[in-house]
Amino acid sequence: MARSDGTVIPRVRVAVSSTMGALRRTQTALNKFLWSTELSLNYVLDHFPKVFPDSDQLASEALAHLDSTAWFRNNQGRLKYSGSIGDTIEQVKANPPYLYRSVLTYFTSAFEEYLEERVAGLIQKPSGQGWGPYFQSLSHPKLTSTATPILLHDVISADLCRKIRNCVVHPPFELPTSPTDAYIVKFVTSTISKIKATPWWDGSTESIVRDTVNQFMGQVVEQKSRAPEMPIELFYALFNFTCLDTLAFQIEETLIDSGQILDGYAWRKESAVRRTDLIIEHGNAS
Repeated sequence: MARSDGTVIPRVRVAVSSTMGALRRTQTALNKFLWSTELSLNYVLDHFPKVFPDSDQLASEALAHLDSTAWFRNNQGRLKYSGSIGDTIEQVKANPPYLYRSVLTYFTSAFEEYLEERVAGLIQKPSGQGWGPYFQSLSHPKLTSTATPILLHDVISADLCRKIRNCVVHPPFELPTSPTDAYIVKFVTSTISKIKATPWWDGSTESIVRDTVNQFMGQVVEQKSRAPEMPIELFYALFNFTCLDTLAFQIEETLIDSGQILDGYAWRKESAVRRTDLIIEHGNAS
């Protein structure tokens, strides 16, 4: 793991459940999918104008040597893809938001499958009941009243990720762009109202909710301002990775018994590990 300045942050290998190990493998696969696909898109944008100067040439002619289902015909006898080189370039330019949205929704689904396998039975969650909001479904003593409980800040961050996922998959498919967006303001108001009925509520809860959301959205806005050419979906996808992985690991720290034999592992920043008894190895695995 590295900072934006290239400094490598020390990591440790930590014992986790096989369920957490599976979630991590999914995250790794999605990371590789994201970055390799982004590189492929940028390669096309860089090379096509040079290699195919005639933007009106059909892609099916220029790229006929490629083995692709794009050249298959549909049930009406037409090519599945009949665009020109110019059309293809413009489409590739438009593709990144859909890439990042796909990664975000896939990992959110994987996280909730993790909850089903790792947590549902322990807290006796009714079959078929959804997981949201997390501050309600995860407000169980087995998760909140232990030596290393899950933390409200990270639960709220995960809940905001869940709401962003909802924006991605439900009309009008628009994403908030600032902490003052009506969707975010409504999320804060609704969360504060509902969380009062949970064990989380005390004198500091409202400020934790507001500070967490402001920090989350502030980071998204800051990252977007540093790379204005990138779609905001990218930054939501990356924060989704971080926030859901963080909460999943806190659940692991909460549920794993001292001395328990585990068959999974994950690499994490050493500073993010509270249960040092779970550390197997020190190193800098990427």
